[in-house]
Amino acid sequence: MANKRIKLKKELEKARERLEEWTKRVKELEEAYVEAEKTEVYGIFEAADLSPEELALVIEKARRGEMQKPDDEPEEPDGQSLAEEVIE
Repeated sequence: MANKRIKLKKELEKARERLEEWTKRVKELEEAYVEAEKTEVYGIFEAADLSPEELALVIEKARRGEMQKPDDEPEEPDGQSLAEEVIE
């Protein structure tokens, strides 16, 4: 019986170590994800070439429902939408 208890104790210690490692890994991945998300948002902001004030105005209009949805976006004479031009 003592051998079984000792074996279980060792296994429990190993499991706790793995849990600590995985908890650390999850935290690292969450931080990396948030950083990637911020970088992506910043890239969109830069591509739109808006000042912070203009961006605030766009966000406020979107909240009030005063913005067109991408499906309703007007096209330029060359057939491209304004969003497609920003992406390129």
